[in-house]
Amino acid sequence: MSRLEKNIFREHIDVATDSLEALIRVLDAGLLTHGAQYGSNDTSPVTWEWVNLVTTPASAAYRLFIMSYPEVTDNIEASSEDPLIKNLSVPGLYALLFYDGFDRKFKSELILEVKARGCRLFNEVPANNLVGSAFPLPYMARRYQKDKTTFIIGRRSTIRK
Repeated sequence: MSRLEKNIFREHIDVATDSLEALIRVLDAGLLTHGAQYGSNDTSPVTWEWVNLVTTPASAAYRLFIMSYPEVTDNIEASSEDPLIKNLSVPGLYALLFYDGFDRKFKSELILEVKARGCRLFNEVPANNLVGSAFPLPYMARRYQKDKTTFIIGRRSTIRK
């Protein structure tokens, strides 16, 4: 898990959103260098090899999915009232953070919603039961257990990007 991914879940919303934007740039550079294409699901084995490297940010598969299947996001409105957004799982909402059709303000709202929805889940399901779940649930569950009071709002600090 990269520092930028951790910042999305640890830091105050402004830093979290900056980190998301920087992460998207890093992922795009890596994916495009390794053969991915916007709007095409004709993905080469070289692309998947890069996505699956331990040094590649865990979010790479989500970004690849969003960039390869743009029709998935065709009818989604930038609103917490959108039926799809209202019903998506935490990993599904996290994947939408990598959609270029949402502006910064809505991506900030989505980050908060991912965390809030995670809180509801973590109050019902023990963190150790989420170990094999889709990213980012295992990391989020550990963060939630460490610091429930600042889990959603994040912390204000000077961080490394």
